[in-house]
Amino acid sequence: MSDNQMIQRDSAVLATSLVAVPVASLFDETRPDGARLFNFQPDTEEGAELLFLSEEEGTREPLQHTEIPFPMKWWAAKSITLPGRADGHPMRCVRVVLISPDRETLPFTSQGVVSSLDLVRTLKGDGPYDPPINVSVRPQRTSGGFTLYRLRVHSGLSPNPSA
Repeated sequence: MSDNQMIQRDSAVLATSLVAVPVASLFDETRPDGARLFNFQPDTEEGAELLFLSEEEGTREPLQHTEIPFPMKWWAAKSITLPGRADGHPMRCVRVVLISPDRETLPFTSQGVVSSLDLVRTLKGDGPYDPPINVSVRPQRTSGGFTLYRLRVHSGLSPNPSA
């Protein structure tokens, strides 16, 4: 049985999911700092490698993937607290790291990416994604002057434009 259901009535389509724990739930203040979600098994040798990769500085930057898609096979998310930007008051964030088959990492602390990843999980399941899902990054300026990133899923695109 699939975790995802599509219900079509007239011209509207409702997508429902059995995703038990959305990535957005890591924003919940009752969850401890460091609470994690990921789509790999951390108790395997490969999973341990991916977990450590997700803790390191990213090998890619979001703006490198506005035109050229990033091939997402795995993802990891972790609740963190950062100092507030204006007042210094701590701010709850979720760090999401996308990981490609060749172990490149693309990190974010953007609520838009959290929402995008939950949407991907609703439509495509948790993964790991084989073949990888090609995603591009869409920056958006907020009224407060911040940059919010979102992911856009591409089908049938090669992450390498020359391939």
